[in-house]
Amino acid sequence: MQKLVRFWQRDLLNKLIVLVVLLIVTALVADLVFIMVRKSSAERLLADLFPTPTLPLSVIQTQNAATAEYEAAMATASVPPTMTTMHFAITQAPPTPTALLETSTPTATTIGQISTASPPATTPAPTLQGSTPLPLACLPKTPATQGRVVDVIDGITVKVLVDGLVYTVRYIGLELPEVESISQSAAAVNGDMVYLKDVSLLGEGVDKDSMGRLLRYVIFGDTLVNLELLRQGLVTIDRTAPALSCSQDFQQAEDAARAAQSGIWKIATAQPGP
Repeated sequence: MQKLVRFWQRDLLNKLIVLVVLLIVTALVADLVFIMVRKSSAERLLADLFPTPTLPLSVIQTQNAATAEYEAAMATASVPPTMTTMHFAITQAPPTPTALLETSTPTATTIGQISTASPPATTPAPTLQGSTPLPLACLPKTPATQGRVVDVIDGITVKVLVDGLVYTVRYIGLELPEVESISQSAAAVNGDMVYLKDVSLLGEGVDKDSMGRLLRYVIFGDTLVNLELLRQGLVTIDRTAPALSCSQDFQQAEDAARAAQSGIWKIATAQPGP
């Protein structure tokens, strides 16, 4: 310490050197203290000068939802679509080759070329929508469901596309003859009338049979297909079915076919009696 005092007292230059060193040390210590105390403030300052880009929470949530939806779609992309999953407007026809629409009327060997899946047993019946002019006064005065026939199972059973879902429909009040040749003719005539055509479906009484098929009057244009099949003798009246509004008209059509020996009645007349 005495040496330092003597160095201080020696001359003015030594005093200046000591003062400069002390000022430098003091400045360094002050800077260190300032940095330690103001560290958080400095970080905030840097954040303000160089902000990190962020997205609003609503945008992040939307992007996450879109990503999840995309991943779900990709997970099921390998599953081929079926008629029950193809939801398109009923006013648009299913995509079919032009040649198919221009070919001659379908026969029993060509019926059923469009493969469809029946709706699950839990699928509700189609909701009645709109109204359709009915060709017969006997029909119930209720709105009719619009659909397109996409498959013909037999003479009295078809599959109809309604609002993107395929329903199996059985013609109400009819029975298919057990004679194979007549059954094939009924299927061919049925396909000729309704295959790939827009029809109206009208129910009455029981909605479905024991197999889950919709029981309906099927109308194409001004033709009640149920009645037309009876007139041609290709089907018979279902005697086990409950009475219908058109039971009398059905009976008259069957009597006329029997009198004209049309279809099944020609075969029945040709068979020898007991």
